[in-house]
Amino acid sequence: GKEIKLYTELSDIIIKRNDEFDYDRKYDNFEWIESNEPLKIMYTSGTTGKPKGIILPHGSWMVGDYTVFDLMFSLKPNDIVLTTTDVGWITFSRIMYGTLTHGSTLAFLEGAPDFPDNRLANIIDELQPKVLFTSPTLLRNLQKLNVKLPKVEFVATAGEIMDETAWKYALSFSDKVTDVYGQTELGYVVGYPYSLEGISPKVGYAGLPFPGSVMDTLDEAGKSVRQEVGYLVSKTPFPTQFIGVWNDNEKFLSYFKRFNYHDTGDLAIIDAEGYIKIVGRNDDMIKVAGHRITSGEVESVINSINGVVESAVVGIPDEIKGEKLVVFYVGSAEEKEIISSVKKLLGPIYVIDKVYRVERLPKSRSGKIVRRILRDILLGKEVDETILEDGEVIKEIKNEISRS
Repeated sequence: GKEIKLYTELSDIIIKRNDEFDYDRKYDNFEWIESNEPLKIMYTSGTTGKPKGIILPHGSWMVGDYTVFDLMFSLKPNDIVLTTTDVGWITFSRIMYGTLTHGSTLAFLEGAPDFPDNRLANIIDELQPKVLFTSPTLLRNLQKLNVKLPKVEFVATAGEIMDETAWKYALSFSDKVTDVYGQTELGYVVGYPYSLEGISPKVGYAGLPFPGSVMDTLDEAGKSVRQEVGYLVSKTPFPTQFIGVWNDNEKFLSYFKRFNYHDTGDLAIIDAEGYIKIVGRNDDMIKVAGHRITSGEVESVINSINGVVESAVVGIPDEIKGEKLVVFYVGSAEEKEIISSVKKLLGPIYVIDKVYRVERLPKSRSGKIVRRILRDILLGKEVDETILEDGEVIKEIKNEISRS
């Protein structure tokens, strides 16, 4: 059988392939199916509602992932892609397909990538991967721990907005960084296609639409807008796009009803050069005294403060202003520093009403912060903990609020 040597911090593991399958023989008894036949059903994290079963197609999924990874990383069979993402997350599935369809090697971790602090650095040093695919949260944590990672050619993140702190840290050990944007329903549609000429990263921006993807930002009336916050839509079909919602055709059609295009549910800014900056979810829009504020822009400032690990900002009703800002954060920074920094860097409109320091934030099983849980707790509503990685966090946050 074929022997494969794998890296581990404890010892070398040898996997022997002793099956009797003739890999050189040509087989003709496969079940031929149409490329749009369902490949799998992936349930979304449910950060804004009940989880939905997203139906994804066979052939076009593989073609789309192969193409996107080729555009971003120009993968070759001898290349290694190292990822810290959870295997149950849609991002891991995309990384797996995008890597293995190139004949490249995929390496992933068991346990926390930042414990001990230098664990990831040691693994990178040993494996010499071409690509590190990770999350902005992990990059921020490593930066605050002063961990120096060995050089890699590409750093990619997904799943949350990559703030300036994470960007600058990534650029300290790689010249090619991409905060790839996508959805379970769409696949990866925005990033930095470094295999094309003239592509350079722009800090704070997810990147450019990949060839074949046409993205736009619209105002309330459905008119295209530039250099201001708008509703992000996908105007063209994309190979990795979903083909339905399991047992809920009405939900599937609802994605296209508002603007007659695929409504991502996200807010974004497209600049004069076509670069796209994701600023948050539609549901995370907060209106204070007539001004539209996104959770993401406030969190970006808070996360840059020394001593802050991560944060979440929500809006709750206010009789005078319409809504007021409430901050939850993890870390050692002082509350007054958070309040003053936000006001100084963003302006007098950004007045924080209340700040809560907590041990951890409510997260979905895919690691995303679920802000609506925080909002529901503050408003005394019934909280659905089934979408959370650990429902105990609700009790912890309620206790912290009652003590304040």
